[in-house]
Formats: sequence, C-alpha cells, structure tokens
Amino acid sequence: MEPIDFQGVKYYLPDEIQGRLIREKIQKEMSAIKDSLDLLLKGVGLNEYKEFILLLTGKTELPHWFNDLLQGKRPKLQNVKAIGTMIEYLFACVIKTLIVDTMFHNVMVTPNPSRGIDLPSLNIDIKAPGKRLDKGPGTSTRAHSPFERLFGLDYHCVVLHTNLKTELEGPLRILRAIFLHPYELGDNDLSSICDSIRNHLISNNLVAEFEDLCMFLTFCRRDDKRCNQMLKEFREIASLLNSEVPLPSNFDEKLDFLISKSIEWIQEEDGKNFSLRRPNETEMRKLSHGNLGGRVTVSFKNELFLQFRQLLEWHDLNPS
Repeated sequence: MEPIDFQGVKYYLPDEIQGRLIREKIQKEMSAIKDSLDLLLKGVGLNEYKEFILLLTGKTELPHWFNDLLQGKRPKLQNVKAIGTMIEYLFACVIKTLIVDTMFHNVMVTPNPSRGIDLPSLNIDIKAPGKRLDKGPGTSTRAHSPFERLFGLDYHCVVLHTNLKTELEGPLRILRAIFLHPYELGDNDLSSICDSIRNHLISNNLVAEFEDLCMFLTFCRRDDKRCNQMLKEFREIASLLNSEVPLPSNFDEKLDFLISKSIEWIQEEDGKNFSLRRPNETEMRKLSHGNLGGRVTVSFKNELFLQFRQLLEWHDLNPS
C-alpha cells in the first residue's frame, strides 16, 4: 500500500481492523458529524482544511464551491450529484479531525468513488439526497443480486439529507444524518415479511416454499394490482406469526396456496419486467440465516433504486 504524503507526514489507508473501528466511531458520532458539517457549510473553520481539500481533489486550485462557502453563500452547483460530491469531501474533512486523527497518528481516509463507493477503505457510501420528502428522495445503486432487495447491500451507508430543495434561503445544511448497516439497505416492507415467515417455513422443513416466497418478494411490483393484493395477504400472515394468537388449523394450507399463487404471478411476468431466476447457494444462505432488517424502500428493475422517504420520515429534523 503506497503511503500518502501530506504536510511532511506519510499516511496510510486504514487496514480492515482500523476501518471497522473508525466506522463504529462514525456511527456513534453521527450527531457531532452533522453539527461539524453544518459549520463547514456555513464556512466556519473551512480554511483549516484548505490543503487537505487540495489533496483530496488532486488539483492545484481549490474547487469553486470553496470560496462560496467561505462567504456564507450557497455554492453555485448545478445538481444534487455535484452537491453530493462536495459533501463527500467535507465529510472526509470532518471525520479526519473528529475521529481518525484522535484514534491513529498515521491513518488517512480519502474518498475514491471510482472504486464503486465513496469511502472504500471504510466500506461506506455517502448519499446526500436534497429533495423534499413528498418528492421521494432516493438514488439508484449498483446491484450484484436482485435478492439484495431483501438482505441488503454489501456496504454501509451514511445518508445526509440536505435542505437543497426544502429551504431556498440561507446556507446549505444537513436536515437528517443517518448511519445504515448493509442489511438495513434492504426493503423495509419486503424484508419484514420475509423475516416473519421464514422461521415457520424453515423450521417445518419447507425450504423450497421459502425459496419461492423469496423469489416473489424479490421480483414483486407495487404498481401491479394482483401483486399488491398478495403482498397484503402475506403481511396478514406475517402479523399472525408475530402475534401470541394460536394459528388457525388451516394456516399452512392458506400459506401454501398463497405462495403457489405468487409463483404463478412471477412466472407470468418473467421476461416482461425482469429475468426470473432462483437464488444461488450464497444468496439462499443469506436469506435463510442473515439479518433481514431493511429500513428503506427498494424498487427493482434491472438495477436497485433506494427510496429514502420513509426512512427520513422516521427521523425528526435535526435542530438548526
């Protein structure tokens, strides 16, 4: 691993253990990180990071947004993606002084989105949605497997909801700051149904039926009337399994019939809106034994789209 020369000191990217410790500290310090980001977005203390930002950008001139922030202005950036890149650099600045430098003397965390996620040495991606909640803030993401809709992605995520479209006056600021584990990047509704029903099916040695359920929940479409009716029935079954009420005598027949109906639906849809396939061995292991605790809404059609509206609604606005 090549060292990073900065102000006469050689720094190194964190190893796996160091990365885990830094990541855990970030999760605990999200409120302090949010406050520090808000100060930088007002230009307060930004000059201290001048040389570090030059290092991060790899350029000899500061980005044009730097002076805008110093003057307390909103940066003249054209879209949410450009705002997200700026916040990604500011996030690296904040965790450098607030976390990394307090834990290690020669470790540095730098953004590298070309590796697929913003902070690969920490296995963290940064999302900075700026839409109003009623406009459905969200983002598409790379997908290795359609079944990630249930068991989540392979990286952690920091969601920094900005006031870009909600407060048109004053400096940019972070409205909500949320840390998500990989399994929390699954679909809240679908992973909850799957989690509630899987123990019943697997404990009764109905593994094939559980696989069929996972296929339906992965490929289901919320804009389809039949599909939504079946989802409603699966939610009712999940609710029964989570309750203390004894299961009705025809419970297994009803569940088996519903799973059969759901498989008929996805077989009819196969080729129209997706290319149907069964989970492989690794995916099935995650579905059967992994965490299923999604906190976002995930749509699937060739790629995954993460919808943050519900997640953000659960979190109160951070104080100004």
